Amino acid sequence: MRFCLIILFAIGSICCFAQEQNNQGHIEDFIPSELEILDTNESDINEDGTPDAIVVCYIDGSDVRPVFVFFGIDNGKYILKGSNDNIADEHYVNIAVTRNYFTIENRAGTQANYSMLNHTFKVVKNDILFHRYDDIVYEVIDWDEEPEMNHMTTIRAAEFGNPTFITYRK
Repeated sequence: MRFCLIILFAIGSICCFAQEQNNQGHIEDFIPSELEILDTNESDINEDGTPDAIVVCYIDGSDVRPVFVFFGIDNGKYILKGSNDNIADEHYVNIAVTRNYFTIENRAGTQANYSMLNHTFKVVKNDILFHRYDDIVYEVIDWDEEPEMNHMTTIRAAEFGNPTFITYRK
């Protein structure tokens, strides 16, 4: 019985990553103690003049890489806008930001043939919306040259039912 309760608690802790909170604090205040920060990108994604933060975390012994999005406020603190543990995995590579768009980049495959799996979101007012998913397949023909793009598949928000950052599932 005790083992079942521990398992239920662990599952509940992971599931709570996909909930939105609106408390103010420092980034570390919002990151559960069992997570380590793997990568952070500070950019003004909501275009209000205050730096925001996108944080990818690591769970020891897990392929899951929870992603947290914070909007900055004037006093150097942040508001947690949401989190999602279905975007980045053990193949996580980078957080790319262009204005109010951010992309979580994952790389899967071999050294010679691989895919870049990109999940792109856009910030509109105070909402974080899914924008598109790209699966770009590369092939190395000549090791002395850049890999060639072999194939690209793009799935747009409408095809996923227009999810938000919190509700998006790959």
